[in-house]
Amino acid sequence: MGDDTSYRKIIFHIGGTKTGSSALQNFFETNHQYFEQSDFSYENRVNINSNYKITSGNGCILFDKLRTNKTTDDQFDHLIQSYFGKSINCICSSELLSLLNADEWTKIHQSCNRLGVDYIIIMYIRNLVPFFYSAYNQQVKRGGYFGHINSFALDFPWVHLDTLKAIYKSIPIENIKVFHYDSIRKNIVKHFFSIIELGEDIDTDDVFYVNRSLTPVEINFMRGLNKFLGRKYSDKLSDSLIYARPNINANPRYDPFVINILAKKFKSDIEWINDKFFGKTVVGLLPEPDDKKTTDLVYNSTQESDKEESLVMRTLCRCIADLSLPDKVQQRIFNFSKSILALTSKPNLCLTDIPDDFSPIAYLLLNPDIVYSGVNAYEHYSNHGYFEAREYKFISERFGKSSEKFIYNDLRITKPVGTILTNVSSLSMPLAVSTNLELIIANHGQEDWMSGIFRTISLSYHWYDYEWNVVAYDRERSPLPTDIIRSGQTITSSIIITPPVNAGIYYLVVTIVQDHVGWFDEIGYDFNPAILEVTISGG
Repeated sequence: MGDDTSYRKIIFHIGGTKTGSSALQNFFETNHQYFEQSDFSYENRVNINSNYKITSGNGCILFDKLRTNKTTDDQFDHLIQSYFGKSINCICSSELLSLLNADEWTKIHQSCNRLGVDYIIIMYIRNLVPFFYSAYNQQVKRGGYFGHINSFALDFPWVHLDTLKAIYKSIPIENIKVFHYDSIRKNIVKHFFSIIELGEDIDTDDVFYVNRSLTPVEINFMRGLNKFLGRKYSDKLSDSLIYARPNINANPRYDPFVINILAKKFKSDIEWINDKFFGKTVVGLLPEPDDKKTTDLVYNSTQESDKEESLVMRTLCRCIADLSLPDKVQQRIFNFSKSILALTSKPNLCLTDIPDDFSPIAYLLLNPDIVYSGVNAYEHYSNHGYFEAREYKFISERFGKSSEKFIYNDLRITKPVGTILTNVSSLSMPLAVSTNLELIIANHGQEDWMSGIFRTISLSYHWYDYEWNVVAYDRERSPLPTDIIRSGQTITSSIIITPPVNAGIYYLVVTIVQDHVGWFDEIGYDFNPAILEVTISGG
């Protein structure tokens, strides 16, 4: 290794997630020759071809080697060495490294010790609520997630916390540097260079911020498409939106319900992080004061502009037309595309009861049973949706200010808030053999759930394949044991589940449906269906 070995240092930049890592990594890539002049290498590059390219950084190779668990010590040491190139300092950057466990960090620590290499771990952490909203956005963009933000806040972990616990357990504290992202987010590149004492003569003001959040309109379009197409295409679809308008401000709306959930779940964890890594209160719950000036802290039901909905629709339609789709989804996409084409203009028919603010694309995505049939949105709403009080806007005032216009509206459940639970998280079923599933159903909302002659409430379920593509959507209906579930009431019930026709691994979603209204998990409020992984076996 030569005489300079004792002076070698590797900087592990590990994110955390949603803290401007893509902007940093793109800056590293495009300025790597400048770094080399200062004896700093950024090797194992991914060779980006756009300022807005989203990558996993040059550290993804290191992550992959650790996760394969088949690398010898010599091979792993050689990989660490490769980051140095011809320099005595180097940067290894990837958000994936924030997913490493304590044993994997120990392996990195041991390799650096064998090589006689000094190292530091740099991590940025965000305030809790802005992080969760950004992480939710990312799951919709990249993970095919189609649930509501309330469900996300209840179910998903705080990955920054998990990362810090792993490195605190395995790495000497003097090798860990944690910084508050919210305080330096306006120029993270400049801040990073100040940490490593580099970059006084390089322009860091013209930084392209990558992987922006989606707007509320874009989020709702993506949720509908994720439910319809599955997670396989979410990254391509969301990239088309980002590249079409890379610099817009998404302006998230922070729901007080979500804030309360997160405060209860993570209050003690915020205190632990501040104590162990800052020695004072730095990381908090809410956005920083500067962010509050441009962000709604309370959910605002103001209607989004038709102009943006139209722009988002056109962008997504162009992307869908370019997708290379397997045969098994061609028919669903054909129906979807046919519906979209039918939405370009209002049919030359005498249609009644079409609201001035009717959004045909929103109507289809909020009511996917119509998408599957390929029926024109205007015709369906005029003939059926108006009388069924179906939603037709993603973000709107409460549907139907003149509620007396709607037939049977007195029994329509508008804001279902509740949960369906089972005593199992997975299930095995043989082909062609039905099974009985026991359920606990809780109504947490302010409305009573009441069945009527025309608006019967039933249990039902959906089948999805392992990539969340729909296999069977509207399955058998099972009556509830009572005609009414009061606000605050919890009951037990059961449902007979019939398996799909082919063996395999599936997701089962057990939910509630109200006739002539819709599925509780799709109406747009905080209803959490039971979700199980099911293995279907047989010949």
